[in-house]
Amino acid sequence: MSSTTEIFKLAPRVLIVDNDARARQVYKELISHWGYTAIIAQGDGNFLFDDAKEKAKSFRCQLALVDLRLIDNFDDDDLSGLELARKIKPTVSIILSGYSNPIIVREIMEGTDAVSFVGKSERTQVLKEKIEREISKVCYQGKELKIEPIEIVQLIARRLFSNVHLDYHDQLLDAFTQLFPNAKRLRLEIIGTDHTISDSSNAPRPRSIVLKVYEDNLQPVIVKFARAEKTKVEIEHYDHHIRGQLVGNHIPVLQKHVILWDIGAAKFSYVGNIKQTFSHFYQSQPIEKIKYCLEHFFTHTWSEHYSRPKEQNNVSLFDMYCKVWNKKWYERVLVGSSSFDLGDVGARLPLKMNKPINPLAWIKLKVAENKDQDVSRVLKTYTAITHGDLHADNLMIDEHSNAWVIDFERCGEGHILQDFIELEADIINRISYSNENFSAFYNLCLVLLGQNSIKEINQENFAYSDPETRKVLSIVSLLRGLAFKCTGISDIRQYLFGLFFNTIFRATITSSGYHKKSQQRSLIFASLLSHRLEHWDEPWPFNEL
Repeated sequence: MSSTTEIFKLAPRVLIVDNDARARQVYKELISHWGYTAIIAQGDGNFLFDDAKEKAKSFRCQLALVDLRLIDNFDDDDLSGLELARKIKPTVSIILSGYSNPIIVREIMEGTDAVSFVGKSERTQVLKEKIEREISKVCYQGKELKIEPIEIVQLIARRLFSNVHLDYHDQLLDAFTQLFPNAKRLRLEIIGTDHTISDSSNAPRPRSIVLKVYEDNLQPVIVKFARAEKTKVEIEHYDHHIRGQLVGNHIPVLQKHVILWDIGAAKFSYVGNIKQTFSHFYQSQPIEKIKYCLEHFFTHTWSEHYSRPKEQNNVSLFDMYCKVWNKKWYERVLVGSSSFDLGDVGARLPLKMNKPINPLAWIKLKVAENKDQDVSRVLKTYTAITHGDLHADNLMIDEHSNAWVIDFERCGEGHILQDFIELEADIINRISYSNENFSAFYNLCLVLLGQNSIKEINQENFAYSDPETRKVLSIVSLLRGLAFKCTGISDIRQYLFGLFFNTIFRATITSSGYHKKSQQRSLIFASLLSHRLEHWDEPWPFNEL
């Protein structure tokens, strides 16, 4: 985004759709005179209809003036303009008509996607006033709204508009306007990063951004920006799986949402006083506080979902995780499988691991593309409503160490162990400093893979390890104990397969820059996991010498 100030100056785009060429020209002159950018749909009949849809999308029009009868002026049943109003959303439509009885037209419009009606015989001042009123509801232009700091607006635009022309970045400002229709000033803070305007992020999914937003002198709310299709899914999942279905008071309430052409935004109530994300909380707080936080979340807030499990028989865990994540993550596996590289850390593997299993190739050979012999298939497991993306930056912590979640895009039915596994994988592979010490990290991996059932881990043999590794072990031990307590599943192979999929997911996100070392260590962990699963009936840990 070359100059954010430019998007403050863009005139709103108004689409004109009328089957009378002379009327189109008149409206174009009026619209341009009133300070808007006129976009004209051309053609007749269905060609006009289709051109209007294409131009509404191509120019990201905020408003449309649509003739009620686009196909046949003499057909009383032709209400094609109302149909077009539905098809060009999020463009909002004002219906135009020369129909002799405006009252009948207004009755026809009830319950449709049009926002207003203007008779063609009415004074142009009436049209001007209605356009101004509707534009003020959906457009930033002309509003007395100050959004700061502008650097955060720039950051959101860079994240979400990488393939969108600069002229249409004003959708971002329009989204703020629609979420906060009465605001005079918005102050933004980014949640989940140490630096408010940093463009870097270690979180697994960078194509969204979560803000704390202060409207005027009111208490803050949470706003999540993402691509439009992602926001649609999140709203559907929130309504279906979260609203009225969690326990206690640590639940964000969806207050409003906006879905525009390229982006969407959801506004949630602010629960408690957010001190930090779980990433920061984990790194700064003692073990006992972290344990309280997780125990309360899993056994109280999310507990209702675990009380309604569904039994699944003879199912592939791989297919189950693909259903939640979709198969794009596996496409990354296929790209990376031929260039498996453990980097410098791989040279320090024990002798027996000098030729470690390539986990990217292993998942392809033994799981994904060998359906008859898919080793992730289990005779019996359970599904429940899971968060589906429980990495540590989606878990918010308040001043009393209570946890609540954001980001419901992947919320839905999934492997009942998934949330415990996902948070464990994030701690091991990303937010813990323990993986900076290779020797400690490697020994930790051996311990984590040595259990024969899902339960808390015997930590006696780790009594003399460094504090950071002991912390990881303590919290992972707690998560596994909670997993058994909440789900009743003791099959550790199910847990390790989930851990393997999550670690591969993480390792294949990127291989450049900041993430390179993290990726290499994730690949080592994935390699050890595949070795453990491949040689399940052999002693563990393997004889290294």
